[in-house]
Amino acid sequence: MAFKHVNVWWGIGLLGVGLVFQLLAASATKGGFVEYRNHIIGFLLLTIISVVAMVFIGRRYWRGRIELWVLTLGALQAAVGAMTFVIRFHV
Repeated sequence: MAFKHVNVWWGIGLLGVGLVFQLLAASATKGGFVEYRNHIIGFLLLTIISVVAMVFIGRRYWRGRIELWVLTLGALQAAVGAMTFVIRFHV
């Protein structure tokens, strides 16, 4: 039972890391209101699209394993956020 809670907390932490990377990428461009708004909207859209995709995939493979959904979502957001932050310096 405790292992499930650890996965959920790791997933929530990785979601936070993904959001921080998005905010750092926004500040690396110009740091204006529009940049922050666009990165936050992108973060939320990716979260919504990922949750919808995981519901369809998870119903087949992860039935009753919500902690894996949260962990996968957090890992995806952290990876995309880090990629966005790194790509900002190549533009």
